[in-house]
Amino acid sequence: MIASGTLLGHLTALKLSIRVRFIEEYMEFIKAVQNEIRYSESYLENILKKQQQEGIFYSCLKECLTYISNGKSFPVAWETTFSRAESKLPNSKDLLEIIINFGSKLGTNDIEGQMSHCEYSYNLAVPYLQKAQEEKRTKGKLYRVFGVCISLAIALILI
Repeated sequence: MIASGTLLGHLTALKLSIRVRFIEEYMEFIKAVQNEIRYSESYLENILKKQQQEGIFYSCLKECLTYISNGKSFPVAWETTFSRAESKLPNSKDLLEIIINFGSKLGTNDIEGQMSHCEYSYNLAVPYLQKAQEEKRTKGKLYRVFGVCISLAIALILI
């Protein structure tokens, strides 16, 4: 009983870490796209193919690439991927809307416009990352302790 409460608290705290990592991966991706556009002027599909890292965000990119290879355009594939990801990702709906908006406008204008769009999207994500890091720092320990305490209280009541 105590172990299950402890595990539940740990899993809840782990969701906070997953959220932070997802946002960090998204922001890394924006910078990678920005650099690819600036220096090599690659197509979006080629940029996606170069993103072979491990992580939740990068698994979404692989899913997006699958949609593209099945004939969907980049904006449609991006929106489909991240609209479906809402249920399995521990992120706010506002952040996912920003991510969907980033992909829908990417590749629709000249190089300078795309660079500005990348910078704008990156700056929009910064407060979400800061908030997620703060929640992880403050609430992560709380959830673990709370899981142990509640399971101990239930165990004592049952005894």
